[in-house]
Order: sequence, then structure tokens, then C-alpha cells
Amino acid sequence: MLRAFAVARRGGPPEKALPGATSLERFVAALSEPSDDIAWPLFKQLSLEFPKEPWGDIGMGHVYVRWHIRDQAEKSFARALKIAPQHPIALVERAVSERIFGDATAAKADAEQVLARDANDARALLLLAQLADDAGANKDELRQAYQRALNASADLYEARLWLAAAAEASGDTVAALEAVEALSQMNPRDVPTLRKLAALRRARGNYAGAVVAYEAAVGRGDATKDTWSGLAACKRALKDTAGEEQALRRWRRIDPRDRNIVVRLFNLRVAAHDGAGIEEFARALLGFDAKDAGAHLTLATRRGEASDLLGQLDELKAAAAGSTHPEAKGAVERARAELAALRSRLQLPARPLVAANPDGIYNVSSRHLTELYEQRRALKPELAGKITVVLKISSAGSSDAVEVTEDTLHEPELTQQLVAALREGEWPKAKKSLTLKYELAPPRKHMVEVVEQPRRKSKEKPVAAPARVTGVGGL
Repeated sequence: MLRAFAVARRGGPPEKALPGATSLERFVAALSEPSDDIAWPLFKQLSLEFPKEPWGDIGMGHVYVRWHIRDQAEKSFARALKIAPQHPIALVERAVSERIFGDATAAKADAEQVLARDANDARALLLLAQLADDAGANKDELRQAYQRALNASADLYEARLWLAAAAEASGDTVAALEAVEALSQMNPRDVPTLRKLAALRRARGNYAGAVVAYEAAVGRGDATKDTWSGLAACKRALKDTAGEEQALRRWRRIDPRDRNIVVRLFNLRVAAHDGAGIEEFARALLGFDAKDAGAHLTLATRRGEASDLLGQLDELKAAAAGSTHPEAKGAVERARAELAALRSRLQLPARPLVAANPDGIYNVSSRHLTELYEQRRALKPELAGKITVVLKISSAGSSDAVEVTEDTLHEPELTQQLVAALREGEWPKAKKSLTLKYELAPPRKHMVEVVEQPRRKSKEKPVAAPARVTGVGGL
């Protein structure tokens, strides 16, 4: 309240006192100091240099109240009132201290004593409104009391603040916004006021104005969840996707556990067709729920776009057995349909390949590969090459890993079809690693070579030499 007096006295924020300043000017300047530790010696010096004026003691009493040193505050105000009996500022400041220290009766008496001499003393009217508020008076009475104080002086920050809160609580956003706009002009650096101003402008649909207020608050060091979420919402309403994403990313730093932020960032990347960004936030969603069907389905699509059918198969399996979230309600059903289509494309056996020993593993996998190869040869008759894979089998008889170490066939999809079948196979229950080598080549044409025999002089008919078949190829 005393600082409001200083602002009103100067018509603006308190400034440093110039040499030769009066005691009042030095008192007002001392109030501008950023720390009470700096202000108190200035007030003390003021009381020593001007012992017949109350300003130094009023200032020291003000600081003692802020420090919650009641006895020293009472002594300071007593000295001030001894120097200047009935001094309105001394009485109001003593009343403020009495209210803070819980003596409402004494506070009210001091305020009424001031009003008896000046019925329009704004600071005394404000104090009576605050005392009524403390006592639980009804809202209409309080609104009238604070308005009387504000009518007496438009510079009463506390009165405007209360009226703004009351208007907002009653749903009157127009009056609330008007009050907060005035508060912001009185104290443009106050972060809570800027934040409230932004929220009210946003509620009234003034998104551009809300952005200005939010950014001003951020410029003053405000980095709260409410500020970033409000700024993101305004940027979204203004269709500023870059600004919205920037705000969301800053918000996420403060609140990394808020899944909704990641969902929105994911959707922004989808709208921008940013594959890397889509994958980044799909993986971030899996950090909240490793079984998120929508995230796995998204990653499956990414794997498919990269022609990684094995990766796509894994992600679709996870999605088909995953959990559903509101932003991707049909993900499980879609994953199951896509999984069936991919299994058909990979020509995975209806039943897994089964073998009881290493030779059996080679035989069943070779037969399966031969069928796949012959289908490819319908389009590429001269297709030939080698595929070598290392199959690691677990003690449970399942495949731990299948690694392709050689592939001169250069048919990626065919190789992935083989690997997929090996990964799903049921093998001997003995932990081991097998190297399987497959050589694929088309059968050569039968070449018949006739060996000519010398003619005999006998009367028997000559007999042709037996045919020798060479070059019979295959798997």
C-alpha cells in the first residue's frame, strides 16, 4: 500500500532521489529500492537527518512489518505519530501492520480515525474493504467497499485486483478483463497480472492479444505449465503451427509426463508429413505405454515405407496385441487386418516350419525357399545367387535371431520371406547357432551327346552308343 502511495505521488514508479531532495522525495525514492535490506538504512538515515519529520520512522516501520518484527514496527509508528499526531500515512501504515499481526479492531479504529478527517482517503477505504473481506462479508458489500476505494483513487492496485477476481468468479469476463487491463498498465512487469490478462483475452477470443501477454510473461521469466499451455492453445487457434509446436516443446520440458503434449506434437508432425518427426513422437508415446497399438501401427507404416517387411511384421504383431487409446480407437483392428495381409505377402506358412535336428532345419527351410524362388523365376528366369543366414536357437526351441551374412541373389523381399519363416519356426530345444547356406540357380537344359562308334563288318545292325546326360542342375 505504501508503494502505491509512492507511485501516486510521483505519477509513476519511484526513482532515485536527486541531491538536495526533500525528506518526502527521499522517502519515496527509498521505496523504489529492490531490497528491504537496502531501503532500511536509507529510512534510518532519513530519520536522523530529519528528526522532526515522520517519513524515516514510517519507512522503518514499513520494513519491520515486511520482516514480521512486530515490536519494532509498533515503536517506529509510535515515534512517527508522536512527531506528527494524526498523520494519515502513519495511521494507515500502523493499521496495515495491525491487520497483518491479527488486531483487526485496532486496524479498523485507525482507518476510521483517518476517514473522520478525510472521508475520501483511498488507502483507509481500501483497508476497511480488506478488513471486511477478512471478516467474511458478502460479495455485494465487498464489491461496493472496494469500488469506493477505487473511486477515491484509481491507483489502488489491490482494489482493482480484488474487483478483477470477483468479476471473473461471477463469470463477468468483460469487467474482469477491463480491471486486469488497468492492472497491467499500472504494473506492466507483474507476471501474475500478465498471465491473468492473457487468460482473459483468450477467454474473450482475442488470441493475438493473449499471445502478446503470454510472451511478455515469458520474457519476464515465467515458464509455468499454464503459460506454455495457454500460449500453445492461442497459437493453435491462430493456425500458427510452428509457434504452437515451439510452445508445446517448451511445455514438455516442464511437464514431461503429460502424454497429451506428445499426442499433439505427433499429430502436428503427421500433418506436416514429417516422417522422422512422426517416428520420434510415436516412440515417445511408447514411453508412456509400451503396448500402445496406435504408436506401433505408426511405426509399422514407417517400416513398410522403408521396405523393412520384417520390422513391419514385428510392429504389426505388437499393435495387434496392444492397447487402444482415444486418439487411435481402431488401431488394434486395423493392425490385425494389415498383419494378415503382410503375412500373406511374406507367404508365411499357416503352420510354423518344424524340425528336430540341424539337417531337418535345412531341409524344411530349403523346400520353403525353393517354392518362393520358383515363383520369382517366373518373372526372372535366370535369377541365381546365394543366401547365407546364421540362425540362433534358444533353449526353448524358438529363434533368438536370424542374421543374413551373405546375399548375392539381390531379391530383398525373397530374403525377408525366408528370414520371417525361420524366425517363426519350431526348432530343437538346444541352444545353438547354425549357419545355413542356400545356393539357388535355374535348371540347365538337358544336353545329349551322341558318341559315334566305328562300323562293324558283321551283318548285325549297328548299335548306337548310350546317351550321356550332362549339366543336369538344380538346388
